[in-house]
Parts: sequence; structure tokens; C-alpha cells
Amino acid sequence: FDLLKTYVLFDPSKYLSTSNAMDQHSPPRGFTNPILPGWNPDPSCIFVPEWDNTFFCVTSSFMIFPGLPLYSSRDLVNWKLGCNILNRRRQVPEL
Repeated sequence: FDLLKTYVLFDPSKYLSTSNAMDQHSPPRGFTNPILPGWNPDPSCIFVPEWDNTFFCVTSSFMIFPGLPLYSSRDLVNWKLGCNILNRRRQVPEL
């Protein structure tokens, strides 16, 4: 799953800006790939307009604890780690 495809699928330019500065058919300029640094396999992303037009992505963590990192972004380029969904040992008693 390529986050760049997510950008085209959601077309955040209509949510984030009223100017025509960004061509709707080209990716944003000035970013590096992968957008989520480090080891972040199998991202699942969603756009939540009710939460200040924010995109959220959770990625697999397999056997790493804390697990399931949750990232947020408003432009699909600048991502911030919000939390790890699995952050207490009792959530994963097998570990």
C-alpha cells in the first residue's frame, strides 16, 4: 500500500486549501518517501473531516511492544506519532 496513492485517492487539496497553488493531479512537492519513517508496514489510513480535516494511519507492529503506532497528518506529508494503541502489557498477555 503506497501512501502516495492515498493522497490521490483522498485529494486533500479540496479539504485543506481553497487556493489553486497545488495541482490536483500531482503529488505534493518537497517530501521524501517513505513518508512514515522507519519500519511501518501495512498502513491503514482514514480521513476524518470532523476532526479538523485530519488523516490517521495505523501500521502493523507484529511482535514489537508498544504496538500499533497511530500517526496523524493534515497534509499527508507531515506525520506525527500520536500514540501506540497497544501500550499496556495486559493488552497483550501472550508477550
